[in-house]
Amino acid sequence: MEDSTPIRQWRASLDKELEASSVFRKEDLVRLIHKSQQSLEEIAAARVWLCGQERDVTSMYKDLASLYRTRFNQEPPPRNRDEAGTEVVLDTTAKRVASIRRVALALAKPGEQVTDKQILDELQRRGLRLLATNPPATVSTVMCGFRSAFRKVPSKRSVFKRVEPKP
Repeated sequence: MEDSTPIRQWRASLDKELEASSVFRKEDLVRLIHKSQQSLEEIAAARVWLCGQERDVTSMYKDLASLYRTRFNQEPPPRNRDEAGTEVVLDTTAKRVASIRRVALALAKPGEQVTDKQILDELQRRGLRLLATNPPATVSTVMCGFRSAFRKVPSKRSVFKRVEPKP
C-alpha cells in the first residue's frame, strides 16, 4: 500500500514528470518550477499547523505537570519508554528490507554475530512491526540477500556473521 499523503503526492508527481523526459524545454522547466513553488507553499502551511499543534501540546503538558506538582507536591512520574507509543508497520518489501538491514548493521560490528530473533526484538523495541506471514523467515531471507555485510553461519540456524567491509 503506497503512502498517499499530500507530501508523497507532490513528490511522486514531480518525479513522474522528471522521469518522462530527459530534455526539457523552457516551458517545461517553468511549469515544474511553478509546481514546486505551489508544493512548497502547501508544505509551509502544513508546517505552520504542525508548529501550532506542537505549541499547544507543549503548553498543555507544562500546565498538567505544574498541576500535578502543586496537587501532589512531587514531580510527575516519567513515562514508561518501553511502551510502544507509535507503531510503524513495515508493509512493503522496500520498507522491510531497509529496516532489517539498518537494525542488523546497528546490532553487529564486523566479526560479530546476530540472530533473526535479535533483529526482530530490536525492530519491536524501535516500534516497528514486520507485517509478514513468518517474520523470522522474512528476516533470514533479507539477511541472506545482504551479502555485502553479512554471511550466514553454516553450522547454526538463523545466525549471521557481519563481515569486514571491503576497502
